[in-house]
Amino acid sequence: LADVQAYTAAAMALGNKVIVGTIAPRSDAGWTVGMEAQRVAYNTALRASHAWADGFVDVDVIAPALQADGVHWTIAGTADVTTGAGGIKAAVDALI
Repeated sequence: LADVQAYTAAAMALGNKVIVGTIAPRSDAGWTVGMEAQRVAYNTALRASHAWADGFVDVDVIAPALQADGVHWTIAGTADVTTGAGGIKAAVDALI
């Protein structure tokens, strides 16, 4: 989270708008219990404090549908994240 905050601050210092987001769930065989614990901890921390960014998207709550590989979003999952309620389009629209 500290790295994301530093990157965000640097991007904003250059005049960019930054929207941060949680990490979506995964279900592939390579995803370990430890990785999942880190994902959940990061998402929890980001939900608790993201005022340092211009916008926030909770992809974890959107829970996009995944392809059979357990990593990549389906077309419907991509649509949910990009244009669905609480998705990226809503976060961008709030900034413009």
